[in-house]
Amino acid sequence: MYKYLLIVSILIFTLTSTINANTKNINKKISLNKTILKSKTKQKKNTKRKIQSLADSIISEENISNDLEYNLDKVSNNIFLNKLKLQRAKRDILRLEKETIQLKEYTASVEDKIVNSIIDKYSITLGEDLINKSSLKGIIQKEKYNLLLDNTKDVILKSNLKYFKLCNDKRKNTVKREKLEKFIQIQEDEKKKFEKLKEKQDVSLKKLKKKHKLYQKELKSIINKQDNINSLLGKLNILKRKEIKKEKLAKLKEKK
Repeated sequence: MYKYLLIVSILIFTLTSTINANTKNINKKISLNKTILKSKTKQKKNTKRKIQSLADSIISEENISNDLEYNLDKVSNNIFLNKLKLQRAKRDILRLEKETIQLKEYTASVEDKIVNSIIDKYSITLGEDLINKSSLKGIIQKEKYNLLLDNTKDVILKSNLKYFKLCNDKRKNTVKREKLEKFIQIQEDEKKKFEKLKEKQDVSLKKLKKKHKLYQKELKSIINKQDNINSLLGKLNILKRKEIKKEKLAKLKEKK
């Protein structure tokens, strides 16, 4: 009987020791996982802060990129419109040059017709034997401007005024063309500047978005690890409660 009680006592002691060892082991695991969970919580907080900071930077960089895009579109549109104006100015210059040449030819033609008409008139009046036609032409040619002034004052005046206007219009269009060419060159340089800035901005924005995506991926991984740790802690706590219950039962048996 004594031997039996001794064996039972040894078994109970062994069981109690085992239960205590299991409980201590579970507590160590719980403590370790809580430490890891605390570290992951801190890591999660830091990662969230980085994600938010990157998100703010992306918004800011996108606004800058949009402003550059707007300026680029604006300067491109101005270049297009000014090139149209330049084409029109060049066409006007060519037209005015053509009209100036035509007016010169017309004026010269009118003068020649009037001089020839006067020569013919004087030749008929004086007779071919009394005057040499070529000599008369030479005299009239010297005095043609006086003759023209008397005979075609209005025609010549209008032609001269038109010629002056054409030359003035041509001069204005030439000045306009030169100004447009300079302005277009300035805008072309400005466009290149905006294109380079936009290119750099796009590269910078791409890097930020890539970094933002990596941090989001990292955050997802941290959350998954937290979930796994919380799940493990839940199981360990259940196991701990079971071991504590076993320990209490073992102690009760030991008292008996």
